[in-house]
This record gives sequence, C-alpha cells and structure tokens, in this order.
Amino acid sequence: MQLRRVLILAQDEAIATMLHDLLEGELVNVEAVTHRDAETAIAEVLDRKPDLVIVDVQLQRFGLDVIERLKGSEATKQTPILALAEPSEGARRARTAGANAILTKPFDVDKLIGLVARFIA
Repeated sequence: MQLRRVLILAQDEAIATMLHDLLEGELVNVEAVTHRDAETAIAEVLDRKPDLVIVDVQLQRFGLDVIERLKGSEATKQTPILALAEPSEGARRARTAGANAILTKPFDVDKLIGLVARFIA
C-alpha cells in the first residue's frame, strides 16, 4: 500500500503535535508533516505534493491566506484541504477561501479520522 502524505499547518504547537500523533497513530501508511509557518508549508505543498493539507484556521486570517493561495494556483488547486475552524464565522470564511471540507472546533476525533481517511483513500 502506498504511503500517503498529510501536511498539517497549525500555529499552535500543541495542536500540530496532537494532529500529527493522532493521524500517524490511527491511520495506516500515513506520513504526517507539521508546519507552523505558512510560507514553509506552501513551499512543501509545491515540492512534495501531499495527498491532503489540514489547516488550522485562526480568526486573524492565519490559514485563510494559505487556503486561498493553494486553491488559486494551477499547481496546487486540486490538492484537497481540510480546514479546522471555529463555528460560524471561521467555518464560513474557510469555505469562502476554498477549503474542500471544514471541521468545526472543538472537533470530534472520529470525524477527523473519517474525513482524513476519505480524502487519502
């Protein structure tokens, strides 16, 4: 079975680590890579072409710019993006930015695993 790559972009180190450990612990053949810097994450998406990008959307636009840039580029517009966002405003803004799916915070771990598994299948 082919190794699937998931790139995680989260400013909060605790969230990034939790997502990394959860995905690699619960899913088979998944390599999760975390970034806390948007520019580094975008460069890796262009270079390594992950199967899924998970973006922790913060209200101060962190993450939204990344989603817009990835979806606006011919090279990355087909890469699926799962946004983790606050209910209502955060989720609406993530959808407008182009996220393929949105999971509102606090999120259910089983829903997260199910969405990730669906995208990387």
